[in-house]
Amino acid sequence: MLQPVVSVHGAARWGYRSKVTLSAAYLNGSWKLGMLSRDELIPIPNCPVHAPLVNRVAAILSAVMPPAEEFPLAFWYSLHPRW
Repeated sequence: MLQPVVSVHGAARWGYRSKVTLSAAYLNGSWKLGMLSRDELIPIPNCPVHAPLVNRVAAILSAVMPPAEEFPLAFWYSLHPRW
């Protein structure tokens, strides 16, 4: 049985997503985290839907991770829904 899609409204739409799986790519000498579209990474730094902690951790990881030759990363997954 199909039911109507229920979505959040107003301020509840922002900063709520703390469980994420983002694609990772080493582009132009730095790590980018985001979503794949037609085999192209779309970086989403400071995504307004992700929880502030997710955005902070993503920014820190992107800045400190070694180059792809030393650290072949494809995805970043936040396992726990609430850190």
